[in-house]
Order: sequence, then C-alpha cells, then structure tokens
Amino acid sequence: MSRTKLVGARLLAEYLEYAGSGGTPVAASGSAAEPGAFEADVVARLAECGITVIPQFGVGGYRVDFAAAHLDDPARMILAVEADGASYRDSGSVRDRDRLRKEHLERLGWRVHRLWSTSWFQDPEAELARLREAYQAAVRDQPPAPPPEDPPRAADPPPPQEASDPEVIARPAPPPGQALERLARRDPAVPRGR
Repeated sequence: MSRTKLVGARLLAEYLEYAGSGGTPVAASGSAAEPGAFEADVVARLAECGITVIPQFGVGGYRVDFAAAHLDDPARMILAVEADGASYRDSGSVRDRDRLRKEHLERLGWRVHRLWSTSWFQDPEAELARLREAYQAAVRDQPPAPPPEDPPRAADPPPPQEASDPEVIARPAPPPGQALERLARRDPAVPRGR
C-alpha cells in the first residue's frame, strides 16, 4: 500500500502543502492531469460561450468534474458540473455520488448540474444549451459580491446608541482595568444576592 493511500499520511501531506503555501489552499484548483477528449470538448465549447471552467476542481480526492466561475468574479466558483467520469465511477456508492455530493455542494452555495457523456456525444448542442441555462441561473442566483466597505477611521467616534426600551438606562462603560464586580457593588440598580 502506498504511503499516500493511508488516510493519516495523505491528510498530513495535504496539511503540509497547505501550511507551506502560507495558508492558501493550493490544492483547490484544477487537476494537473491532462483532460480526456470529453473533458477537453466540454471546456472548449464552454470557453467559446465565455464561461470559464476548471476541470477536476477541488481538494484532495473530493473533486468536481467541472467548476464554472462567476462571470464578474472569476475566482468564485458557482456551478458544479458533475459528469459520469472517473470520480462518478469511483464513488463509494450510488447514494454518495447521486445524492450526498449534490446536497453537500448545494449547502456550500453551489448550483449543481448533471452532464452525461453519452448525451453530450449524441447531441452536444442540446446539452450545451442546458448547461448554459444552468450557468445563467447560477449567475442570477449569486450576484457579484458588493465592494468592501471602508473601515471606520480611528478618529471618528462611534455613533451614539439609542436605547429602544425606555426601562433601559444607559450606563457609562467601566474605566479600563476596573473589575466589573467592583463597579456592580457601587451601582444601586444591580440586584444583590442575600
């Protein structure tokens, strides 16, 4: 048995790769392996449509056959295209590949589209149209992220907070370093234990 097939050794190797990159998930990218004819055709046709696709996107052994990037944010993947390739064939069970993977990806915010290679070879234009529709729906569902807000400047005081309940009395914050219990002993509004 290869050392990297042992779960602990594989996880350690992935962690060391992650730590060596300074915390950047370097393995969360496309596979270095050359795509087959089916994968190359899918990627080429989607590129002609202006859709950026990365084959075998993911980390470790959990890879999505094709990941499509958001139109306005190429670093954000929004559509997982699951095909009937090696990852589908090598899944542990039908339940894993047909239900659990899809549910997990959807919980992470992805849309999932199934692409069958036999359908692609029989009628690539119809399958491409279905794939484009799924991509457009994913883009509609996930608008581009808003630009980051400017953090408040240190010189600006925080805006005053208004009490919404008239029963609540605003008290000044305790001086730095003073124990809260000492402050509570001096406050007549704090109930005392008997």
